[in-house]
Amino acid sequence: MTSSLILRALFGAALFWGMWPLIMKQSMLHPVLKNLIFAGVTLGIVAVPVMWTSRAELAGNFSWLFLGIAILAGVSNGIGTANYQWLLAEVPKQMTSVFAVATLVMIVAVTAIAGVVVNGEKITWHKLLVFGLATLTILAASLDRPAAPESEVTPAAQSREGGTS
Repeated sequence: MTSSLILRALFGAALFWGMWPLIMKQSMLHPVLKNLIFAGVTLGIVAVPVMWTSRAELAGNFSWLFLGIAILAGVSNGIGTANYQWLLAEVPKQMTSVFAVATLVMIVAVTAIAGVVVNGEKITWHKLLVFGLATLTILAASLDRPAAPESEVTPAAQSREGGTS
């Protein structure tokens, strides 16, 4: 069971979550349009399994409190995604992977810390090792900075500044 979950995490989640920022950066669309497309396509993909799930199964443990918590999680995800799209629009293309790695590592750190605070999970040496490696990952990624041409201005920065110079 654990090995199948690890494979699913690596290939089902990490591979696709790891690739989407690089793919989205190539679109060069405005961040607001990226958010709309991202949310719409994600909703379509996530909603498909609902078609094969019975109403009784879906309503099995429904409560208004659980619905409110799920909505709060959705709001949190939406705010994070919107901010991430703006971040992707702002960074030079050759720095996309650095910011993607730093952001994803921070997501893991926030989740792990919240797990300790909110769920009462124990702090283990494994978690401390992961935090240390995460910190080293961010530091190592930030050291590998190719010099961006001075004339490079991202499309988002152009639109904020009122066009090209």
